Amino acid sequence: MKKYITLGLFLINSLSVFCNSDCDNINGFLKKNGINGVECCGKSHYILCKDDSDSIESIYLDDNVISNTMTSISFSDFPILEKLKHLTFTSRSDKFISIFNKSLPERFFELPNLEILEISKANITTIPNNLSSNNKIAKINLNNNELIAFPYQLKNLKKLVELDISRNNINCEITNEIKDFKSIETLIIGGNSINGNLVIPESLKNINLNNNLVSSISLSGSKNLKSFEGRNNNFNDNIIKTFIDAEVKLKSLTLGSNKNIKNIPENIYTLNTLENL
Repeated sequence: MKKYITLGLFLINSLSVFCNSDCDNINGFLKKNGINGVECCGKSHYILCKDDSDSIESIYLDDNVISNTMTSISFSDFPILEKLKHLTFTSRSDKFISIFNKSLPERFFELPNLEILEISKANITTIPNNLSSNNKIAKINLNNNELIAFPYQLKNLKKLVELDISRNNINCEITNEIKDFKSIETLIIGGNSINGNLVIPESLKNINLNNNLVSSISLSGSKNLKSFEGRNNNFNDNIIKTFIDAEVKLKSLTLGSNKNIKNIPENIYTLNTLENL
């Protein structure tokens, strides 16, 4: 009899481990790393769940939850939340959060149904090379960090359509490797020091590169481009000729504060889809 009671208790304990809810798992992770637990599933705006279930769909953690003075933590055992679609870490103040040890966690790319990943004001300087591509990530926002190089590591994300790395410290020319981003449609890279020639990927529809040092672009095969924002760069008169020669179907073209642009060519009317200049 004693043997059966012991076995029963073992099974109950085992089931309790396997049956922990998403809220239990994420709060267990937070508390283990010195972060106060967060109410979820309709009890706060930080963690939202799918319908009336306890399956977490969205996590938004800012400096109200994460102290700006907190040291880095390991995300290697961040819980794999099967229904999680949207994950955000940010600071709403001028101070950055410092829990990532300056590196984007590989673990986030193992979340099977994640679609949107946003980590801003987090002192991210590097992105690991061996990121899992077995996910559904479509949008990545890493603005206001400290990246110094373009994140070509993200090219293997087959569903990635939008990338925001604005207001970082990228200070180099973007190479032809950007062509390997086969699904990218929106690229936001303003507020860096990107220079030289910029190759536009064939799939790209919208680009914002305001406030950089780019002097020219290559548009070979880029027939999908609809919106180009290139204020305050090093473009000259050839930039408009580049668009005309490529016969792109632009709807919006913004080139203000480029001091080397002196004249608008007379044949700019051939950009007959242009609605905003």
